[in-house]
Amino acid sequence: MKKRNVLLLFIFLCSAFFFSCTDNTITKADPPPKGTQYHFNVFGDSRGGNSVYASFVTIALTAGIPAFNVHIGDMISDPEKGGEWPIFEAISRPLLGKPFYPVIGNHDVDDEESLERLRSVFPQVSTKGYYSKLIKTCLCIFLNSEELEHSEKSPGETQMNWLKTQLSAIDERQNRYIAVFVHRPLFPQNHHKDEPLSNYEALHQMMVKFKVPLVFSGHEHSYSRYEKDGIQYIITGSSGSPLFQGAGKNAFFHFAQISVLEEKLIVKIFDLFGRIRDEVEIFI
Repeated sequence: MKKRNVLLLFIFLCSAFFFSCTDNTITKADPPPKGTQYHFNVFGDSRGGNSVYASFVTIALTAGIPAFNVHIGDMISDPEKGGEWPIFEAISRPLLGKPFYPVIGNHDVDDEESLERLRSVFPQVSTKGYYSKLIKTCLCIFLNSEELEHSEKSPGETQMNWLKTQLSAIDERQNRYIAVFVHRPLFPQNHHKDEPLSNYEALHQMMVKFKVPLVFSGHEHSYSRYEKDGIQYIITGSSGSPLFQGAGKNAFFHFAQISVLEEKLIVKIFDLFGRIRDEVEIFI
């Protein structure tokens, strides 16, 4: 086991070294703006691109220590094999000093056994695969679009009822906002454009009713941002996974930094060179 851990660490260091040597300067992300109370990062779809993901882990931490981190799913390529989880965990280790919340992707879980493998690494994920956490001023809701008992690959009736209960509770808390994270997007914009969640309209209406300002998804290996009824739907679909070139200028590796200020959120999308490729303010 010790030899295995040494090998994984060697792979991680080699990946980070490779990317740091591609330029004479160290790639950095801008720190959160003045007035930020705290910030968090969102990564997505890193499977098959560990070197890119390792680079983003390093870049994200140059901006300062986040309050927490989220991975929107597809952390590994093959749920049938457990050997990829130690590699993902080794690469993510610099982030694990703070709370780390994974979302289940279609490449992460396909049966009860693979779900338990994921939970052995991240026990904060419930046995149903969906859960919520109140983190500082954020009620973070992590949905499971890959429910094993629901063939349509979308949140089933039980999960929808649970979600309604979670969203209703926000009225009982002061100075809180809601962020929702789900692997498959409600409104895909590129190569899964014809494959939205089967109950996306019911989900959207629930978001509208409870004034959810921000929904993160992955699954599409590109970046997109879509606003509907005042809700920002952001797809952070490639922190390493093979890019979908059909997305044109939106086919670039990226991660998101969300800064929380007193009355608004500022979302910045960074590429591998530390450049800001998109930025949006969301008032809460």
